[in-house]
Amino acid sequence: MGKEKKAKDTVKKPFYKKWWFWVIIVVVLAGTIGNGEGKDREKDAVQTANVNESSATDTSEDSNQTDSEKAGIDFVVSDVRNDVTGKWRKSLIAENIEPKDYALDYYKQYFKSDDEIHAIVNFNYNTTTKLSVMGNLLDVTIYEYVDKEEHDAKLLFSGMVLDEYFIDINSGEILNAPETTSTKEVSPDNFVADVKDVIQGAIGSNEVITDVVLKDEDLCVFVDFSNADPSPLTLEDLALSRTGSITDAILELKDYDSLWETITVDFGEVGHITNNKADIQTGMGGRYFPGENFKLQ
Repeated sequence: MGKEKKAKDTVKKPFYKKWWFWVIIVVVLAGTIGNGEGKDREKDAVQTANVNESSATDTSEDSNQTDSEKAGIDFVVSDVRNDVTGKWRKSLIAENIEPKDYALDYYKQYFKSDDEIHAIVNFNYNTTTKLSVMGNLLDVTIYEYVDKEEHDAKLLFSGMVLDEYFIDINSGEILNAPETTSTKEVSPDNFVADVKDVIQGAIGSNEVITDVVLKDEDLCVFVDFSNADPSPLTLEDLALSRTGSITDAILELKDYDSLWETITVDFGEVGHITNNKADIQTGMGGRYFPGENFKLQ
């Protein structure tokens, strides 16, 4: 009897029934859970920091983009055929963007010198925009597009003027083109002299304005095409184009309206085109004669 009791007392309990075993288990589990939560919080913090950094980078890059870059416009600048100055450049686009939204950015990126003249033909709007520099101003003149004008300097900028304004190169401020008022006496001699001045830029190279005559209320401009090379167009096509650019310039001289009833542009053997004052129309760029009325005679 005593031996059995002693044997029972000497039998040891399994370790998992010991109180200290479960204390160790609880401590280990608590440490493991806490460590996992800490790692999760650290991971979340890193991910949040990365997202914030990425967002800040995207915002910074977006704020540094120009309007043309935001619109995804890629300007490809090239020389202009038959340009005798070597300073004309062109770029062709088909985009829904106004010149005022890209003109200054374009100037800063693509002008190599301030004596260059750039033409941006936008087939989406059927316009040709001329960019040129006047001191600290960027002159932006928008013309109606003339078919195939991008292929020849002789035709470039020969369409009707639709709009003109200036952009301050330093501040980016857009300024309207100033209206000019004449203080000269309204006389036939002054009219002829002013016409000769304003139409010089309305013709191309190897084309010559030989005379301007006002007689019986008909203002006649004589143009010599004998040395002109209109290819790929014909001389007749060139005459139609030049009639538009010449008469557009003359119609800006409103002070002399009382002195004339018709304007004739005479191209010698090619023929002549006459427009009546009653046919004048007014658009965004000012007064003009409708091109459909141009008939060589």
